[in-house]
Amino acid sequence: MDAIRIRQVQQREYTDPTEFLKRLRDLEIGMSYLHVDPLVQRLRTRDLREWREARLAALFCHGYGLRMGHKTYLSKGEFEDADCVARWTVGDETRFAPIQVKEVAPDELNQNANIGDVLQSLSRYSGVDDLTVLVHLNRRDHFNLSEVKIPTGLKIASLWVLACTEPNQSAWAVWGDILNCPTRSDFAYPA
Repeated sequence: MDAIRIRQVQQREYTDPTEFLKRLRDLEIGMSYLHVDPLVQRLRTRDLREWREARLAALFCHGYGLRMGHKTYLSKGEFEDADCVARWTVGDETRFAPIQVKEVAPDELNQNANIGDVLQSLSRYSGVDDLTVLVHLNRRDHFNLSEVKIPTGLKIASLWVLACTEPNQSAWAVWGDILNCPTRSDFAYPA
């Protein structure tokens, strides 16, 4: 990142994704007792899109932090091509990663959605090459990393896939960095 972009991401407000996810889960549980539109409950309205993306990014930051052994913080809200920004510290160096959230939509929203099409759409990112792309596999498909075809020439820093592994959303998995050394890490939704 150049100096101007670093200053911009440093000035953002960051939050602990674990606490963010706990508060969001409390809100979800509270809403389950009300007669709320199912699209609102699932953060599927246009007005709630930023919150849905922040939830997915928080899940990623939580799982990534557990995997890497350091706390990874989240800044909600757009930044250039990204939907949010992650921040973590290694030694005395603070690092930042703009995160673009993509989704393989669930069957009830788009039966034809697939990870291949989502990955092909990433070729449009031709700007700064520090973008982390997170693909949320939001369906009950079995994910086989060896079957994933990565388009050549992607101008992104890293590519990760996030999926829920239990129907009650208590368990999640993240695969990545798919561009370099892809491995799977499982983690629990923070309680």
